[in-house]
Amino acid sequence: MENREIGIEEARKILGDLASEAGYLGRSIILTRKGKPIARIAPLKETSEDPRFANMPDAIIADLLHDTAASVAAAYTRLGRAAQTAEAKATAKEKAKEAWLIKRRTLSRGEMISEIQHLNSVLDKLKTEYDV
Repeated sequence: MENREIGIEEARKILGDLASEAGYLGRSIILTRKGKPIARIAPLKETSEDPRFANMPDAIIADLLHDTAASVAAAYTRLGRAAQTAEAKATAKEKAKEAWLIKRRTLSRGEMISEIQHLNSVLDKLKTEYDV
């Protein structure tokens, strides 16, 4: 499994997502400062799977991913409509587009589960911060 590198400042913003990536995909994340590796977030086990998905067929997980991506895209669309600046509208539009494009990607079971968890955390954040 390949390692991913991310700057420590960016990692602070998305620590929960990085922990999920390590735990559910079995991927190590290398933390860097000024481009130099300083630490690693690594899975406790080779791979683990969220128990809610253990007996769920891949097709159902794919449907859940598509539905979750659509919810995120809709939330960003609402956020864009309510935005006060052109920059905020453009950012929201780009985020909505990214969520829609997830449907076109071919993902493994673990990647789909990780994406669902990530999208759910995005939805929670949007609901908390922007009430969308």
